Amino acid sequence: MFDDLGEEVAFLRDWQEKLAGAGMVGVSWPPEYGGRGLEPLHHFIVQEELARARAPELVGRIGVNL
Repeated sequence: MFDDLGEEVAFLRDWQEKLAGAGMVGVSWPPEYGGRGLEPLHHFIVQEELARARAPELVGRIGVNL
């Protein structure tokens, strides 16, 4: 899909910025830390839907999911 690593990194950064802009990263985090303050169930629903759509995984997702 990508000719080089630089293109892939640029794509993934853009994707993550779009997710974050839509409030889809850290949905269960408190708002004062950049989240939406929703229940953990909402986090899992977002993850299910991203997986169902075969969306790229987040870089550093382990930190987001803690």
